[in-house]
Amino acid sequence: MGDRMGVALQITTPYAANTAYNAAGYPLNGTTATLESRAITALLSYDIGQNAFAFGGLRLLQSDGDIYVSLNAGLPNVFSYRFDGESDTGFGYVLGLAYSRPEFGTRLALSYTSPIDLTFSGQEGRVLGAAGATPALSDTRFGVEMPATLSLDFQQGIASNTALFGRIQQSRWGGFEIRPNLYPSGALVTYRDDVMRYDLGVKHRLSEEWGISALYS
Repeated sequence: MGDRMGVALQITTPYAANTAYNAAGYPLNGTTATLESRAITALLSYDIGQNAFAFGGLRLLQSDGDIYVSLNAGLPNVFSYRFDGESDTGFGYVLGLAYSRPEFGTRLALSYTSPIDLTFSGQEGRVLGAAGATPALSDTRFGVEMPATLSLDFQQGIASNTALFGRIQQSRWGGFEIRPNLYPSGALVTYRDDVMRYDLGVKHRLSEEWGISALYS
């Protein structure tokens, strides 16, 4: 697309879960949850000069899940709950700036990913006073806002064929909720605080075809 412009397409799984509680006597024994997601991000970059680049694009996100909660906090049994469904396709955006000096192995990128609203549709049901029961299901719809993120990615050459790399990322999970219509306790998932993640690693090129790396998060 010319000397100053470039395009990229990313396909990722940004959110996933696979949980099962199978400990006898545990209040959530029998509870299972699976979540899968798919994101497609189309990016356009522009060389603004002095080794700096601006980039941005559109992000599409879709998710599906299967949740069964069996709560028995002693006697009597408390409840059983089930949800099985998938979301519509939500739209968001990515904006960022990058700096690159290939001769020194230097790369730096600051990017912002917007929140995305999803509407889940599927089957939902509950049985009160009976943990381990099979609820009768009915149609349901509810919304979830996936959080925004702010990321700083970096790489710096430190020796021949060796580079230090890492990421600092803030995910704005504070206030996040999954609140189905029939879940007896209100919110199925609640996060009170944002999350900071720090990654630091080193990579070394052994040959044109092979390399090794180590990462601490």
